[in-house]
Amino acid sequence: MIFDLQSSLLSAKATIISALEREEIRGAHQRSDFTNLNSKFKFNCLISMDENNNLKISKVPLKELKDTLKKIIAGAKKEDNISGKLLE
Repeated sequence: MIFDLQSSLLSAKATIISALEREEIRGAHQRSDFTNLNSKFKFNCLISMDENNNLKISKVPLKELKDTLKKIIAGAKKEDNISGKLLE
Protein backbone atom coordinates (compact mmCIF):
# COMPACT_ATOMS: atom_id res chain seq x y z
CA MET A 1 0.00 0.00 0.00
CA ILE A 2 2.86 2.43 0.77
CA PHE A 3 4.28 1.77 -2.70
CA ASP A 4 0.94 2.73 -4.28
CA LEU A 5 0.95 5.99 -2.34
CA GLN A 6 4.55 6.75 -3.26
CA SER A 7 3.86 6.00 -6.93
CA SER A 8 0.75 8.20 -6.88
CA LEU A 9 2.64 11.08 -5.29
CA LEU A 10 5.47 10.77 -7.80
CA SER A 11 3.01 10.68 -10.68
CA ALA A 12 1.14 13.71 -9.34
CA LYS A 13 4.37 15.67 -8.94
CA ALA A 14 5.42 14.81 -12.51
CA THR A 15 2.02 15.91 -13.83
CA ILE A 16 2.20 19.24 -12.00
CA ILE A 17 5.77 19.93 -13.13
CA SER A 18 4.86 19.09 -16.71
CA ALA A 19 1.75 21.31 -16.63
CA LEU A 20 3.72 24.25 -15.23
CA GLU A 21 6.48 23.82 -17.82
CA ARG A 22 4.03 23.61 -20.72
CA GLU A 23 2.73 27.21 -20.46
CA GLU A 24 -0.40 26.52 -22.50
CA ILE A 25 -3.55 24.45 -22.43
CA ARG A 26 -2.98 21.04 -23.94
CA GLY A 27 -4.92 17.89 -23.23
CA ALA A 28 -5.55 17.29 -19.55
CA HIS A 29 -3.35 20.15 -18.43
CA GLN A 30 -5.81 23.03 -18.22
CA ARG A 31 -4.29 26.41 -17.35
CA SER A 32 -6.36 29.53 -16.85
CA ASP A 33 -3.32 31.79 -17.33
CA PHE A 34 -2.50 30.40 -20.81
CA THR A 35 -5.82 30.06 -22.62
CA ASN A 36 -4.61 29.66 -26.23
CA LEU A 37 -2.30 27.29 -28.05
CA ASN A 38 1.08 28.78 -28.93
CA SER A 39 2.62 27.50 -32.16
CA LYS A 40 6.17 27.84 -30.78
CA PHE A 41 5.48 25.08 -28.23
CA LYS A 42 5.89 22.13 -30.56
CA PHE A 43 7.13 19.68 -27.96
CA ASN A 44 6.00 17.27 -25.29
CA CYS A 45 7.44 17.36 -21.79
CA LEU A 46 9.09 14.11 -20.76
CA ILE A 47 9.47 13.68 -17.01
CA SER A 48 12.08 11.17 -15.84
CA MET A 49 14.37 10.49 -12.90
CA ASP A 50 18.00 11.57 -12.90
CA GLU A 51 20.85 9.64 -11.27
CA ASN A 52 20.02 11.27 -7.88
CA ASN A 53 16.33 10.22 -8.05
CA ASN A 54 15.20 13.77 -8.80
CA LEU A 55 12.59 14.49 -11.44
CA LYS A 56 13.98 16.06 -14.59
CA ILE A 57 12.21 17.59 -17.59
CA SER A 58 13.15 17.02 -21.21
CA LYS A 59 11.39 18.55 -24.19
CA VAL A 60 10.70 16.10 -27.01
CA PRO A 61 9.76 17.56 -30.42
CA LEU A 62 6.28 16.71 -31.70
CA LYS A 63 5.92 14.45 -34.71
CA GLU A 64 4.09 15.85 -37.72
CA LEU A 65 0.46 14.72 -37.92
CA LYS A 66 -0.61 12.64 -40.89
CA ASP A 67 -3.01 14.35 -43.32
CA THR A 68 -5.86 12.02 -42.36
CA LEU A 69 -5.58 13.09 -38.72
CA LYS A 70 -5.35 16.77 -39.71
CA LYS A 71 -8.66 16.42 -41.58
CA ILE A 72 -10.35 14.80 -38.58
CA ILE A 73 -9.13 17.54 -36.25
CA ALA A 74 -10.13 20.31 -38.67
CA GLY A 75 -13.68 18.94 -38.77
CA ALA A 76 -14.00 18.37 -35.02
CA LYS A 77 -16.37 20.45 -32.92
CA LYS A 78 -14.87 22.27 -29.95
CA GLU A 79 -16.58 21.32 -26.69
CA ASP A 80 -16.61 24.26 -24.27
CA ASN A 81 -18.89 22.75 -21.65
CA ILE A 82 -17.60 19.39 -20.43
CA SER A 83 -19.70 19.33 -17.27
CA GLY A 84 -21.03 15.82 -16.72
CA LYS A 85 -19.05 14.42 -19.66
CA LEU A 86 -15.86 13.30 -17.91
CA LEU A 87 -15.23 9.82 -16.57
CA GLU A 88 -14.33 9.93 -12.92
